[in-house]
Amino acid sequence: MLKTRIILAICVGLPLLALLFLLPALAWQIFAGFALLVTSWELLRLARISFTKLSNQLLVLGPVAIMFIAALSLAPSIQWAIIHWSCLLWLVALLWLTKPQFASQLDGLARILKVLLSLLFVLPALLTLALLQTANPILVLVFFSLIWAADIFAYFTGKIIGGPKLAPNISPGKTIAGLVGGLTGGLLVMVCWLSLVPPQVAATVTILFATAILVLISVGGDLLASLLKRHANRKDSSQLLPGHGGMLDRMDSLLASAPFYAVCIQYLGLA
Repeated sequence: MLKTRIILAICVGLPLLALLFLLPALAWQIFAGFALLVTSWELLRLARISFTKLSNQLLVLGPVAIMFIAALSLAPSIQWAIIHWSCLLWLVALLWLTKPQFASQLDGLARILKVLLSLLFVLPALLTLALLQTANPILVLVFFSLIWAADIFAYFTGKIIGGPKLAPNISPGKTIAGLVGGLTGGLLVMVCWLSLVPPQVAATVTILFATAILVLISVGGDLLASLLKRHANRKDSSQLLPGHGGMLDRMDSLLASAPFYAVCIQYLGLA
């Protein structure tokens, strides 16, 4: 399983770097849009939206694709406004973790809430990836390395140390030790990036504090995706990625923290 994950990560990572740094912005937007459209498909399946027929898929995913194209065509000021408002909506959505049984039934209201949540997962992340890649592809690479390092450190720390569970009613495999490991990993990666262009001391403290908040939000996004899977009685969002599960299983942390990262970058005057 671990070997399969490593091989797939390499196979995906190298083309990702080429898209990010070597090809036109449009190629990156098409790639990000496609990945997030697949993620939308998985999220809607978790909301028990039927995709058994091709007509159903076109009926649901067609408008989502059109919405993506329309969002990328908006003026940057409107795109940034959407990102800012999505941060507030994310904070509200994360309160769901305190009541994991809420909307667990397969009624109309639960489905509507989960469809709306799927849009919150994907749309701000798409705008973030597009805006930051246009501003400076390094900003996207820093973001990916930060969140992926946090995920990797959390996984191995939790496996090695174990200990008390973080949210046993939502994701029994996650531990408090894993959370601490994830925070440590994220901060270490950010320290490495800062060592390349050392900022002033005050800015360093601010950036490291923001990094810790981003990692915590990424964990919240991971738990929220786990909650949706638990409601749908699924272990993985799909089986599209060998050894990894679905697109959502690999991107939930990124999607949750993306708009917050964008706001931090804007606050620092880097985009």
